[in-house]
Amino acid sequence: PELIAAVRAEGTARASSVVFSPVLGAFAVGVAVPVQRDAELVGVLTAVMLPQAWQSLVNRQKVPPGAVLGIFDAEQRVVARSMDHELWVGKPGSPGLVGLVRSKSPSGWGETRTLEGTPAYTIYSRSPASGWSAAIGIPKSYVDEQGRRAIIVLAGATTLSLCVGLLVATYLARTISRPMRE
Repeated sequence: PELIAAVRAEGTARASSVVFSPVLGAFAVGVAVPVQRDAELVGVLTAVMLPQAWQSLVNRQKVPPGAVLGIFDAEQRVVARSMDHELWVGKPGSPGLVGLVRSKSPSGWGETRTLEGTPAYTIYSRSPASGWSAAIGIPKSYVDEQGRRAIIVLAGATTLSLCVGLLVATYLARTISRPMRE
């Protein structure tokens, strides 16, 4: 009833938070869309979506090893998740993620812990219209290792360049000084 009333008042589509439906025996999300004829609201079309529908979106994404991708409702409750979906659906996101998403910025990143307790760099985006959000937590160890590899490659290339430069400089110095010694 509140969802339909909000759609009637605002004239825009809305989605409820994820809730447990005793009738379905599962978590569900209500979706309501205004029906207009000649720019006049004539009704509201409603549907109930199971989290598995949202889960199919998550499953199609390619995420780095150990990363967790999730969709969260306006109350930052898990709607769909790439890791242990059934265990977490309907429950709040991690405290760090909830803090990030509730910040003033509709998107951003920060250091958090996943629901499993893994330290992660988390990137999120929140819809200003619905309050729903999507986030990905990439393990810090994975990101830091990639950074270390890049630094090692850069340091190796720099060292190699310096060695080649020294060899060329030594060769040129000998070439120039040889006629002077004769």
